[in-house]
Amino acid sequence: MRMRDSDSPLGSGLKRSVTGCATVCPAGHAVRVQRCHGCQGRRAVNTGLNDAVSTLWWGVRHFALVAVGCVLAVAVVLPLLLTRGGPAYHASALVVAQRLGTDLAALQGYAQATFEEGAVARSIAAGFGNVGPVDSIVPDRVSLDTEQDSIVLRVNGYDDSAQGAADLANAAAAAFVAELNGAGEGVGHFEAQSLASPPAEPVPGLGSTPIALVLGLAAGVVLGLAVVSLLLISRRPVMDAADATEITGVPVMGSITLPRQGRGRDLAPTDVGGLIPVCRRLLAMRPQVIVLTNAGGFEVQRRQVCLAIAATLGRVRAIRLLTEPPLAAAGPATVTVDSLQAGRGAEITLVDGPRPGGVVRPGVSSATVLLVRQGLPERALRLAVAEHLSGLASDRLLMLRKSRVVRSERQSPTSRPRPRAATTPLEAPARG
Repeated sequence: MRMRDSDSPLGSGLKRSVTGCATVCPAGHAVRVQRCHGCQGRRAVNTGLNDAVSTLWWGVRHFALVAVGCVLAVAVVLPLLLTRGGPAYHASALVVAQRLGTDLAALQGYAQATFEEGAVARSIAAGFGNVGPVDSIVPDRVSLDTEQDSIVLRVNGYDDSAQGAADLANAAAAAFVAELNGAGEGVGHFEAQSLASPPAEPVPGLGSTPIALVLGLAAGVVLGLAVVSLLLISRRPVMDAADATEITGVPVMGSITLPRQGRGRDLAPTDVGGLIPVCRRLLAMRPQVIVLTNAGGFEVQRRQVCLAIAATLGRVRAIRLLTEPPLAAAGPATVTVDSLQAGRGAEITLVDGPRPGGVVRPGVSSATVLLVRQGLPERALRLAVAEHLSGLASDRLLMLRKSRVVRSERQSPTSRPRPRAATTPLEAPARG
């Protein structure tokens, strides 16, 4: 229902939309966007749920061996446990009411109460020495099945051998008939219509059915998710920039995506997602020295990011690149730097290494960028900030994510070269 013009907080010439979240004029021009508390609450719940699902999915991928191990272990163990769940053979004897002196509807309850009263179990315990405790004989070794509006009562026997199952069923049927006829002619007269015969084949257990496999897989998935959740709770991984800033108090200058390399291919700066906005922010800080360090042991990825930044900044600035260890030791996993300008009068010195040494001198504007891998534990992030950052206003964090594998263009000699993406300007052109 729409609000009246006079109900609008901005005056009689304005009206609210049906949702109550946007305020527009009668001509349809937006005047001001107002968000109600209900929308904010729903958005917060949805955001929290999405973050939880994303974190759990990251945990499943990160701890894939643990999750798969739980699924396989339970999928194998549970069917084995169900297979050992009881005797393998089942035999049945039939007891019939030849003359019934009571109501047919009351026969089921009376028969079940008589069978479970204890006399049948005591008779079985006296005649067989290996049936277990008396209290567990019914229904573990013998049981009774009744049907609605039927005078036929089925006595079942269970044992590890076919002959043992038949003997238990016949002995239980005889004791049961004696108890039923002992109540007098007013109840009726019962006889054993057919005795149990040894079964030819054992009863297939639940562990050998597809249901057991489905149950095992489902239980394994639940256990795997529970174990992964416990690992996530104990590690408390840092998943995004907001979490990193909240934990350390250091601003995050952006997030970059570093693809996994295919064989036979060097990583190009254009393959690093989110690099252009990060380089813009670095140029806006106007540093003379940029120190790139990392939290955790992924020096190869830090080297790739450093070379990608050097290649991108080299389009608009002269770059002097200092690496630790030297660039020649970077190995095959390097970024191709075509436009790197090095030499005298370098405007920006880019230092790759955990220890800048004597590069940063007093009076020189510098920026220290700490590369943080997605999923790094909170404790490790705090220790890295305390070790590598000095608490200056120019300190920054840079989030690093991993994405899909970049396929090699050298795998097929007939593959067409990939067209170059349009170059995004790092700086606005100077006005004359």
